[in-house]
Amino acid sequence: MNKYLITTYSPDGYRLQEVVDTEPSLKTLQSKVGGYIELVPFAVKETYVNEEGRFLGYEPNYIGSNAAGSRIILVGNVVTVEKLK
Repeated sequence: MNKYLITTYSPDGYRLQEVVDTEPSLKTLQSKVGGYIELVPFAVKETYVNEEGRFLGYEPNYIGSNAAGSRIILVGNVVTVEKLK
């Protein structure tokens, strides 16, 4: 059985980690980023953010950007998903 580690990083530095038995659903990811999701290209980890975060003026998330291995500064909640072995 596969397990997944879902980590949510908020711009204020708060980090929440969850281990779940199934791959996270679209609805789950949307609730964590607060809207439509966007898969971050070129990140080291599978990473999602709010698709409209920049337009909505979300705060920069330096910790989440670094944790995801992103080359750009992400905004709002940053969610990484890792498949555990």
